[in-house]
Amino acid sequence: MKRQVGRNSKNLHKQPQRSKRKRFAPFSGKAKKITMTVIIVSAFLVLFSVVANNYFAPDKVAMRVLEKISRDYYENYYYDKFITVNGATERQKIMDEFKESGFAPVLLRHLLLFDNERNKKYAGFFETSSYACDKNSTSIKIIPVEPFGKKDYEISYSLSCNYK
Repeated sequence: MKRQVGRNSKNLHKQPQRSKRKRFAPFSGKAKKITMTVIIVSAFLVLFSVVANNYFAPDKVAMRVLEKISRDYYENYYYDKFITVNGATERQKIMDEFKESGFAPVLLRHLLLFDNERNKKYAGFFETSSYACDKNSTSIKIIPVEPFGKKDYEISYSLSCNYK
């Protein structure tokens, strides 16, 4: 004779049945790929925004433009005029006088308007809706270095710019 304990004695030692529906595992194959993709895309977007903000910031753009027009001013205008007036033979002697103190400061206003206003198109970079440079206070100082060729110089910048 078999002894029964409780109503469902047949099911007493059986394991509970699992649902046939797939359970979501937090880091299963597909979920892991999606999570990693989201993390990588987010990191890329953050990096892109930091780089773009740094590269396209009005103060950085204004500085790059100022460097460009300063080089153009010295290499393609001032140096040629200086050599024409003083002569190539006197270049060493005259440049020696300026290698310590540099030439007189050149205002941003003059850089934008020299040689028939050839750099006037860059004026907008120095006055935007959020950033402005004082064209009568911002200046550069060119210091020639030996051997005093067309590309032998240093430039120091004195910016007078503010965010609005």
